[in-house]
Amino acid sequence: MESILDESFLRKLESIRAAALKGGQGVASGIHRSYKAGSSQEFMDYRRYHPGDDIRYVDWTVFGRTDRLFIKLFHAEKEQTLYILLDVSRSMGSGPGSKAEYAKKTAAALSYMGLASQDQVWVTSFSEDLDIARESEKGKHLYLSVQEYISSLGSEGMTDFNGALERFAASGNTPGTVVVISDLLDPGGYKDGFRALLHSRHKPTLIQILDPEEIRPRFKGHVSLEDVESGKIRHFLVNKIRLKRYEHRMKEFLLDIGQFCRQRGIDYHLADTGIAFEDFFLGYLQSEHLTGKSG
Repeated sequence: MESILDESFLRKLESIRAAALKGGQGVASGIHRSYKAGSSQEFMDYRRYHPGDDIRYVDWTVFGRTDRLFIKLFHAEKEQTLYILLDVSRSMGSGPGSKAEYAKKTAAALSYMGLASQDQVWVTSFSEDLDIARESEKGKHLYLSVQEYISSLGSEGMTDFNGALERFAASGNTPGTVVVISDLLDPGGYKDGFRALLHSRHKPTLIQILDPEEIRPRFKGHVSLEDVESGKIRHFLVNKIRLKRYEHRMKEFLLDIGQFCRQRGIDYHLADTGIAFEDFFLGYLQSEHLTGKSG
C-alpha cells in the first residue's frame, strides 16, 4: 500500500515528538506530564512540605541533612484520547488543490503522532452521517491499519456537519481532544455541532481546509458553477465587483469562525491547499499544541 506520508516526513514527526516530550509538552494532545507528586518512577524535583501532603513522598534523607521536610515530585504520565473526525463529503474532493488528500495527510500525521505517544486514537469519517463502527487504536504498530482506513476513504455524499458531530457527542465516548478536519462548507452551519462537543466535555480543535480558488477566486467572465454536493448549476457573469463581494463574504465567514472558536476555547487553524502540506503541518505543530502559546 502506498504511504500517505513519506518516510522523511515521518522521521521529522518523530524528532518533533521526542523534543516535545523531553520538554514536558504534549504531542497532538498525547501524553501530558502533570507536575505533581505521584507514584511514577521518574523523579523530577523537590518542593517544601505543606500540611496535608502525603508523607510517603517525604525524602527523609534530605530531612536528616537539613532538618527540613521536602516532598519528592515525579512526572505523572496521563494517557489521553485523540479523536479525529474527517469530512469526506463530495465538496472535499473538489478543486485543483485536492482538499481530500490534504485532509487525509493531516489525519494520518495526527494519528501517527498520537499512536507514537501511546494515546488512544480514534479516526473516523463523516458526510451525511458519522461512521461510528470504528474502534480506537493504541500503539505505533497500528499506524498502518489506521493509514489503510484513511486511504480507503472517498469523497462522496452531502454534508451534515452538525448532525455528524451531534451524533458523535451523544455516543458516550470518553472526553478527549476532538480534531475536526473539514472545509466547513455546509449550508446548515457548524455551530450546533461544536456546541454539542463542548457540552459533552470534549476539547475540540478545528482544522479548516480550503482551496485557494475558494478563498480568492481568479476566474472571470461568463461561468457556470455547479454545487458539487447538490448538483445545482447557476450561471454567472463574474466581474471585479462580484469577485470583491465574494472575497468580502468569504472574509466575513472566516472571521466569524475564528471569533466563534476563540470565544469557546476551540483551537482553530486554516489550511490553504496552495501551501505545501509539510509547511502547514509543521507550522501547526509549532502553535499552541506544542508550545502552549496562541498561534
